[in-house]
Amino acid sequence: TLVKDSSSPAVYILEYGKKRPFSSFEVFIGLNYHRLPIVTMDTSVIPMGDGIFTKDQRHTRGTLILQDGTVYYLGASIKYGFPSKAVFDSWGRSFSEIIPGNSFDRCIPDGPIVEMRT
Repeated sequence: TLVKDSSSPAVYILEYGKKRPFSSFEVFIGLNYHRLPIVTMDTSVIPMGDGIFTKDQRHTRGTLILQDGTVYYLGASIKYGFPSKAVFDSWGRSFSEIIPGNSFDRCIPDGPIVEMRT
């Protein structure tokens, strides 16, 4: 989730319960996060995490990426592929949450496929 603090122009990505700042607009754009919706809220109670300083890295945990025709959910050390639109929809996700994967995401090993959520 991308969040913008209601009292500043800063945009963060939430990961592991922390807000991670982008070091620059170029990094934000370079990782394609500009394609995702941003929620405005008070982030003062969310602890600060490590900054994101380069576009030359994998996307953060929790990001949905499109790679080679498959949508993946990125975990901490593996990526989980959605086998169908029906499974994707069962998780209440939206295609507006998906960004293109990069070469660093490609290096993340595939994990088990995502199963239908009931």
